[in-house]
Amino acid sequence: MYVFRRPGTPALRPFVAALWWLTAPPRKGFDRVTPDGAAALYIDLAETGIRTYHPDGRVSESVTAAAVQGAGTRPVVIAPGELTRHVGVAFHPGGAYPFLPELPPADTLLPAAELWPGANALTDRLRHIDDPDRALDTLETFLTARLHRRPARALPQVMTALADGVPVPEVAARFGMTRKRFAAAFQAQVGVSPKRYGRLRRFRRVFDATVNVPGPDWARLAAVHGFHDQAHLIHEYRSFTGTTPGRYRPRSPREPNHSPFSTIPGGATAAS
Repeated sequence: MYVFRRPGTPALRPFVAALWWLTAPPRKGFDRVTPDGAAALYIDLAETGIRTYHPDGRVSESVTAAAVQGAGTRPVVIAPGELTRHVGVAFHPGGAYPFLPELPPADTLLPAAELWPGANALTDRLRHIDDPDRALDTLETFLTARLHRRPARALPQVMTALADGVPVPEVAARFGMTRKRFAAAFQAQVGVSPKRYGRLRRFRRVFDATVNVPGPDWARLAAVHGFHDQAHLIHEYRSFTGTTPGRYRPRSPREPNHSPFSTIPGGATAAS
């Protein structure tokens, strides 16, 4: 497998965490992907399609060419061996908003052409480019031309407060908004409710600090990060990863969000 990954241009970096180019041989197996609250763009260069799966192995969603994935808030099952050649964009949480006329619903794949005129033409151009740098240059040019609005100036402070566990009504009051108006504005710009976002980011602080650490003290972590108790933390861990901390195995230290397994209950295997 070859992965070429780089940050975006200075104009894109407030919104884009990274762009990548990937080539890999076909293989069987599934990964369960832990969400981070952000949207992503996937462009299939091998003409094999982009799919997510149900836990029992049935195809959940399937998109050809290019797909935008809404803000991730639940674990998603993918077959990495199907994505033998593709480019992609990982947005920061809330980072897709400036580029899109509307955000896809959380945890769904939408054809990029439904959101961006020109997405299919972009895919065709990228399929004829063999150099990773040139391909990502082309992708950056496409995104920069669609950077047509800015998120609310207070959004970073809002997101930090929610991640710190500040209740939604209190955050809304800080910014002079009713809870209903605040929730609607946050959903429109981030693609997920403020309550769900706060839960996810609190979990991610624990996950990111422990995923490659043996034997963490879960009771202490629960207390430090504002969970009711260890049982509450384990419940949230299972909700967002699909398994318990003791059974979670990252694909590698560099891919902590991916937890691989070769089969799904029910006997399904990914196409090779």
